[in-house]
Amino acid sequence: MRHAFSKSGDDGEESNEWSDRPFQFQVRCTCHACQHGWMARLEERAKPFLRSMIEGFGRTLYDEGREAVATWAIKTCMSFEGANPNQSIPETHYRHMATHQSPPRNTQVWLGAVDDPTVTTSVAYHWHHGLGVEGHDAYLAAMSVGHLAIVVVGFGTEDPMTRKLDGWPREALIDLWPREEPLRWPPGLIVDIPRLRVLGSVEFAVGDDA
Repeated sequence: MRHAFSKSGDDGEESNEWSDRPFQFQVRCTCHACQHGWMARLEERAKPFLRSMIEGFGRTLYDEGREAVATWAIKTCMSFEGANPNQSIPETHYRHMATHQSPPRNTQVWLGAVDDPTVTTSVAYHWHHGLGVEGHDAYLAAMSVGHLAIVVVGFGTEDPMTRKLDGWPREALIDLWPREEPLRWPPGLIVDIPRLRVLGSVEFAVGDDA
């Protein structure tokens, strides 16, 4: 399987590709207690909800599944940031995850679908100072595992923040978190990997969906 990783932000861009067995990517950025404690429990909790979507089968997520998948997505976003020597995600978000194992305040998660499941991990990661909604700092990750695509946005402020979708991303992404009603996956528009990278771009972070 082909793995791809790309990251961009205020300090430039970098990318890397390699081949490996699926789900073998690890970032050694967490302590032993976290990795083998709450993070391992979260993996087991989310796995039953993730598996069918990763394999390309339709899935309906209810309360437990939505929270488990959203928490797993944000944890995965944080794990990928371990490859970045400069911390981008606010420390308060890390502390919340370690303490509560639930999505931090001012984080949003969407689910999409990609047409190429052979790229088991494709990530576009960004941290932009002053480029979030209303000038607030924001972090953004777009990733895919098998057929499942995930986009995470977080804001480095305590003020209530939301990122609304327009244009084709509205057809390609289903809001997972926050959400109160059941979610039916996949979305109406299935994207390719290049379009997934657009969802991880500056334009998406600042709300230019044209």
